[in-house]
Amino acid sequence: AVQAYVDLFPAFFEKRVEEEGLWVAFSDLSPVAGIADFGIVFHELGGLSQVAFDDGAGIVSMRYITEPWSYWMDMPESVPNDDYARVIEVLEGQLSAPEEYRRRYAEATMSSGIHDAEGLFYFEPAAEPWCPYGAVFTLDADPDIADPDYPLNKGNLAWNDDARAAYADPSAGVLDGEYIDSLEARADMLDFRESHLAAADYPLVFDAVTFRPAIPEMLATYEFARWRGEEIHGMGKLMMANGALYRYAFPAHVFDVMGSEVNWLYSGAFTPERDDTFNYRRTMSYRKPYCLLMNTDFNQFTHEMVESYFRTTLFYGVYPSMFSHNASEDRYWDDPALYDRDRDLFVFYVPLIRTLGEAGWEPVTGATSSDAEVYVERYGSGETLHVTTRNVAGEERTYVLTLSAAGLGLTPGSDATFEDLLTGTTVTAAAAGETLTLADTLAPQGVRMFHPQ
Repeated sequence: AVQAYVDLFPAFFEKRVEEEGLWVAFSDLSPVAGIADFGIVFHELGGLSQVAFDDGAGIVSMRYITEPWSYWMDMPESVPNDDYARVIEVLEGQLSAPEEYRRRYAEATMSSGIHDAEGLFYFEPAAEPWCPYGAVFTLDADPDIADPDYPLNKGNLAWNDDARAAYADPSAGVLDGEYIDSLEARADMLDFRESHLAAADYPLVFDAVTFRPAIPEMLATYEFARWRGEEIHGMGKLMMANGALYRYAFPAHVFDVMGSEVNWLYSGAFTPERDDTFNYRRTMSYRKPYCLLMNTDFNQFTHEMVESYFRTTLFYGVYPSMFSHNASEDRYWDDPALYDRDRDLFVFYVPLIRTLGEAGWEPVTGATSSDAEVYVERYGSGETLHVTTRNVAGEERTYVLTLSAAGLGLTPGSDATFEDLLTGTTVTAAAAGETLTLADTLAPQGVRMFHPQ
């Protein structure tokens, strides 16, 4: 069914990236010695100061401009950040603030801030490293929103002639594309603001209690992303999203690279995400790269855990990287002691994951496992064929892979030798008519990467 869908809508799955690799957020990569060891390709940037370095290092510069849904408004601690009237008073006061960015964000919030069923702006108290005290407003980034009192909306605040100018002037380096943060944040929140309903290009939903029409935040963000993506792709540049493919598949076609921030350390134990989560990401990405950023305490996330992380993501052809314990401070890529500790793992595993990406994920595996707890994925065919297996049981498992020779581009009726590229060991797959059978034993959470010799 997946292959049939891809065949029906190939444009949704077009792969525009020329090289695959890891994603790094914000860190200055110029001090990283031997940077080629790490397989870094996608660099999320807050500005243009590092673009020239990225150009020289063969790294793709993705400019962070906005979270479409948010305005993180810092406030004086003397003002209660859960008092509606006082918070709105601060917002309105920022319309005449001396700082241009405050004035512009305040105007865009007045224009694009969503309304609840009572006609009030929706916000929550904020306490994050990037906004230690304040309120975070939820905004509709539809660029078509028109408010005569507040002409600047969030969509045009984020993407405008000033933003486009960086592509016209390469003096600071050649920017490769745009990055959208927190794609699915506040996804189910409903916007009842009538001026926003009038601007919407997509069908409205309704509140299940009052039956009043509304816009779900996910559709508003999608409208912004698609609008921006059409222009970016028209320029021959790339689109990247963080927080993608949690629940909603329909935005995936807009993006060339997608990813998520994750934390696999729970109560001191290595706890990877579920198989169905990875299946969803891999399916909707198809052959586009999907990347992870580990957000955790890297002093507790040991070298051994990093290897388990790399092995797990290798099985799915997903690129593993690191960020920060709180998505802001003490960043992994700012600390040589951390990335040098794990350098050997990057050197070994990232080229293997890249090999899978280049071979191309195939939804039809042409291979089955005799054990329901030993999973199978397939990449490529014939000379580029790679079959990965993963034991999710809590104990060692012996299993048999049954391979369709013709379906995998192999020679029917002939034995085949496969090498596990993780260990260098070889195993013979015995021919039985149109199929081959390969017997193997895997440790708990073990992974193989079989390639025909």
